[in-house]
Amino acid sequence: MLGFSKPVVNVTFVGAGHNSTQATITPTFASFILDETGAAPTILPDDYVFVGASRVTSGHTMAAQGYTQVGTELQSVDTATAQGTLWYKKMGPTPDTTVSLASGGSAGSWTVVVLRDVNTTTPLDVAVATATGINGAVPNCPTITPVTPGAAVIGFGMGAISGSTATALTIPANGDTQTNRFKQGGQTNSGTTARVATAVSMKIGNGAAAFDLATFGGGVTTNTGSWAAFTIAVRPR
Repeated sequence: MLGFSKPVVNVTFVGAGHNSTQATITPTFASFILDETGAAPTILPDDYVFVGASRVTSGHTMAAQGYTQVGTELQSVDTATAQGTLWYKKMGPTPDTTVSLASGGSAGSWTVVVLRDVNTTTPLDVAVATATGINGAVPNCPTITPVTPGAAVIGFGMGAISGSTATALTIPANGDTQTNRFKQGGQTNSGTTARVATAVSMKIGNGAAAFDLATFGGGVTTNTGSWAAFTIAVRPR
């Protein structure tokens, strides 16, 4: 009998966005999530929403909204301390249209990615890889090795600096360049000199091979800053 291999299904990019606040906000996905055409995508049942956050304060949780935290909160201590957390949620029969983002009264910055064709039993292909650093606020997401063909690699970087002015992070040299597959932004903590930033970059269709997302470009390299980073491999259905 002839054997037949299962066709490779790639994880599909739906959209991504950035938001920031120094309070609690509940933006609609349609107000800041954009697809590769620059339009607000339709989020479907079984799509996965990933949220990466950087805050001046620790202890941010999204469990009440049904999100699952990936690993543990990262903290990188310098004059400006980076706090990084990452969550995901599978959309139900009626997908969410909003997300509540809370900064705890301090500066908060989030990047959000929506993916489709994700394995609903084991969405993360392998264990999350994490890294932290000081003496600069430019994240360097660690290497990860997916085991499933069609897996996507997503890198979330978080940074903190002293000073209210920051240089924007730019896309890693080997990240996907399609529109909106890279997002970044920041938020200044009013009344202080602390500023936080988040960025996300990805390699859709990387597959079962080690991938080391290059260091984000731009950013601030002063010796008072710090950063944290997560790399995940998302398994296709």
